[in-house]
Amino acid sequence: MEPNVRVTFGAIYAFALLATIGAVLYRARSGSNASRELLARTLTWWIIILFFTFVLSAPRPAGIIAFAFLSFLALKEYLSLIPTRQADRLVIAWMYLAVAFQYLFIGIEWYGMFIIFIPVYRFLLIPLQRIGLGKTDGFLRAAGSLHWGLMITVFSISHMAYLLVLPVEKPTVAGGAGLALYLLLITELNDMAQFVWGKMIGRRKVVPRVSPGKTWGGLIGGFATTRSSRQFSWRHI
Repeated sequence: MEPNVRVTFGAIYAFALLATIGAVLYRARSGSNASRELLARTLTWWIIILFFTFVLSAPRPAGIIAFAFLSFLALKEYLSLIPTRQADRLVIAWMYLAVAFQYLFIGIEWYGMFIIFIPVYRFLLIPLQRIGLGKTDGFLRAAGSLHWGLMITVFSISHMAYLLVLPVEKPTVAGGAGLALYLLLITELNDMAQFVWGKMIGRRKVVPRVSPGKTWGGLIGGFATTRSSRQFSWRHI
């Protein structure tokens, strides 16, 4: 692990520890829904931080496999939320196999196949597989929902894994590991900033039916905080 990555991880762990202590004290004093939400959010970030620590400190193949396992779990969770039928089982089996192929292309650094395998080939194969089974009822809904699941749980997440093998044209301080850590740092900062700003100045809800706790104050404050810190963190990672 590069020295700058180790230093940045040390700062992240220190910040997470302080946030956890603050969340526990706040929970003990108030016992409100906001304190429970803050503590749960902090514990979730501990899991994410530990995961990235393993990914960036382990050998590159192990890090890619860890991201593949994350995509597998995400896809499994997605499929448990959408209606599936007996006729879709074979197609779903091929979807799980697509996870292995997508991350294999990352491991061998075949960017051309990595970038089109799911958006193009799996997009075409899912409806063809259903037609081959002779199942045409609910065809459009099944094909669309299954492919969309691959896009958001495998294709999107796999881009984080590709950062580990990304040939950086412009030299960075810590290479691909630094880029992955930068993504973690900015996302964590934005999440925490939105929560804090939302509690301080949040009044008007953004999408109350989808996310009741999301306010315009938190959204704008989180964006401004992330924006102001982006240049500093990029230079040092």
